[in-house]
Amino acid sequence: NLAKAIRSLHEVAWYLETIEPKPDFYAGAVELRTAAEREMQTTSDDHLFLAERAIRLKDWSEAALQLRLLCEKIPDRADSRHQNARKKLLAVERHLKKK
Repeated sequence: NLAKAIRSLHEVAWYLETIEPKPDFYAGAVELRTAAEREMQTTSDDHLFLAERAIRLKDWSEAALQLRLLCEKIPDRADSRHQNARKKLLAVERHLKKK
């Protein structure tokens, strides 16, 4: 799970921040966290794009699916990407209920 990996790598960097000299794996952990955050952003952007496209095409079930996947991949409710996806999902689900 990418979100858990990012959280764990953030903790590694935080715990080792005050230690001098840094252990050999510190630079690798920071680099890996940066790469994981980039991957998370790319995944988020991809799901949001697919959801927006489905909304424009009025394919409500596909939009709901993409937004649910986005919320699963970013489980932190404090994250603005999760909050944005959740709001859009609520709007999409209103359209699904109208059917």
